Amino acid sequence: MGLPHSLTALGLILARCASAITVAEIMGNKYLSPFRESSFTNLTGLITFIGFSTSIRSLDPDDDESTSESIGILSVLFGQDHAVGDIVTIDGKVWGDSQPWKVFLPPTLITSPHNVRLVSRGNPVEPVTLGASTSGIIGNKDLRPPTEQYSKLDNGDVFGVPNNVARISKINPRLEPRKYGMDFFQSLSAELVTIKNATALGRQAKDHANTGPH
Repeated sequence: MGLPHSLTALGLILARCASAITVAEIMGNKYLSPFRESSFTNLTGLITFIGFSTSIRSLDPDDDESTSESIGILSVLFGQDHAVGDIVTIDGKVWGDSQPWKVFLPPTLITSPHNVRLVSRGNPVEPVTLGASTSGIIGNKDLRPPTEQYSKLDNGDVFGVPNNVARISKINPRLEPRKYGMDFFQSLSAELVTIKNATALGRQAKDHANTGPH
């Protein structure tokens, strides 16, 4: 019998008490974070984007293509106190709504950031480019998205799972970013990305734009 999620997360937290935690460890290699609903200390990252939420990128990337090296911080006040290019170390809590009836694809976000320590300012911020291999800033990853299969849950047909019979947030599969398009973009969650030769398809509310390949 497996351990309850709360005990598993506690064990992971305790195992990391002696050293800093990384973004990749929080994000994990599945859709739901192994640290969701748990507190952490000593996460260091580079601020790459500030908006309704703030994105920070790991300074210590791994070479696992299934783990994102960036994570969002859900706090408007946090963004007001910092700037893109700042490197900070923070404590906080991992939010991840795992109730399938509430959010079918729950994002992994940091809430309640506190004990924020500014490490340095004015650091260069470089986006990664979709469709190319990375230069190492988020590890050595191939950023050419799959073009044939969407998700391992649809049996080869994006419309093949009607009536919510297989929910990502319930099954929580291991990410296979080289095979499935949905997994690929999940592995770049909260990342600062350049998309070359994109074609605008239309505008939505709040100045968001739909884009497609050119």
